[in-house]
Order: sequence, then C-alpha cells, then structure tokens
Amino acid sequence: MKTVDYAPRYRSKFLSRYLLRLQGRDLIEITEHSCTPTPIGVLTVDILGKLKISEVGGKIRCIKALREPKTNKQLQKILDVSRTFASILLRQLKEADIVKTERIRYKIREAITSTALEKLPSYYFEIIRIFTKGNPEKVILTAGEIAENTGLAEKSVQARLSELSRMNIIEKAGPDPLPEDFFVLYYQLTGKGEKILKIFDNFERLVSFVQIIENSEVCENVVTSEEEVWKYISSRVGFSANTFEIRAVINILKRLKHLQGDSIEGYYKKGKIAYSRKSDWHTDRFALTFSEQG
Repeated sequence: MKTVDYAPRYRSKFLSRYLLRLQGRDLIEITEHSCTPTPIGVLTVDILGKLKISEVGGKIRCIKALREPKTNKQLQKILDVSRTFASILLRQLKEADIVKTERIRYKIREAITSTALEKLPSYYFEIIRIFTKGNPEKVILTAGEIAENTGLAEKSVQARLSELSRMNIIEKAGPDPLPEDFFVLYYQLTGKGEKILKIFDNFERLVSFVQIIENSEVCENVVTSEEEVWKYISSRVGFSANTFEIRAVINILKRLKHLQGDSIEGYYKKGKIAYSRKSDWHTDRFALTFSEQG
C-alpha cells in the first residue's frame, strides 16, 4: 500500500478493489501477511508491460478479431457489441495507429470481351476506360481512386460500380476475406497493430505452457530434464514448442520457487518428488565418458 501511495486506513477497500481482483484473475497469491505474483502475473508484467495500457486497455478482443480484415458490422457480431461501441473502439485504435481503414478494391472480370464492353451505356465508359488501360489484370482500384481519376463524384462511381458488378462486368479484388457488404470500409491492423498482436500471441502461448506444467504431473514424481519438459509440452499443445520459450517459463517458475533444480540435473516441483534420477544421470554421464576414453 505504501508503494502505490494508498492510505493504510483504506485497507479493506484496497483489498477488495485491487488485491482480490488480481487474485481472481490468477495474477497474485494472497497469504495472511503478504502477496506474491503468480507465474501468469509475472508474464503479464514482463510481456504485456511493454504495451501502453491507454492504447490497448479494453481493446484486446477487438485487436485479436482483426487478425484478418473486418468490417464494422462483422466486428459487432464477433464482439457482441453495438455499432456505436464498435465505432468507438475502432476510432481509438486508429488514433493509436494500431488500425487503418481501406475501401474495397475492384477489377475487370477476366472473361469479359471487348464486344460486351461496347454494348454498355456511354455513362460507364469513363470507369471502363480506367480499368482497361494497360494490362486489365493489374488494374485494381477503389471507388475513391476511380473518382479521383475521372473527376466523377464518389457516390456516382459507387452506384455505377454496383451496377457493373450486378452485370458481372467487374468483381471485387480485395481485401481477403472480402467484407459482406458492397460499399463499406474494412479495418485491418497496421504494422504496429501486427506487432501488438504478436505480443498477445506470445503471452497466451507462454501462459498455456505455465498452465500445462502447473496442472500436470510433469516434474512431480521424478526429476525431469528440460528436454522431457519440452517434449511433454509440445505433445500437449500439438506443435513443436520453442525451446527458448520453454526455458523462459521454467526460469519464471524457478524464480517463484514453483520449480527447483537446474538444466543439468533436471527440474522438480517442491515437495513432489517420489524418486530422484540425479544419481542415475551422474552414473550414466561418467560411464559414457569412461567408454569414450576407452
């Protein structure tokens, strides 16, 4: 309480407002006289502590949902929020340079013949001319870009694009996956947003490693080597876990005394060992060395 400059007379409020909430999220452990961080609490500080809370606080689900481009409507459905609330989240993420917007892009259909284009009404010519200029397969434009090049109003361009789309003259060319609606903005992560998403993914991956070690019998009944811990975690998560990440998790568990041992002798949970293989390892190592010398 002194560290965070919280008046001691408000001890019960401090406990309910902060400590019990942190305990409920498995970030700290509370004993009679002290508080200690859990492994997940340490990971939260070490990894998510790099982020600005003002930029990502309350917006993590939205950032994760934008792993692939989405429209406001799609985000509303995924996050189960109102259109207004989704718009507020997106505006805040845009201001933090985490999200950017872009309109749908269009191109001429590959199978369209010049004869089919000649039969179109004259008010489509300005748009068609831009799409067929140069190599049609490489001309991919938004309604805004067409408006800039033709001098037409963007709303007029959008209406004509909609009609050309219904006639199967043009088709959508991006983003992937395409939004459900025709003329809408879609939202996607910027380079900064992609980096933040990787931080979230790294955090969740390490949390899963911690939970596997804490909630399983690995390192309980016998001293376990780092390689065996890695194999066990990899088998549980279904992919080859990064060995550096496994070691980082082990070091956190050691720092908090959830694990004991070292990389040479192996690791074990405090008070959980029924049988130790340390002497076996020493014997095996000595025997191997002796045989090599022989």
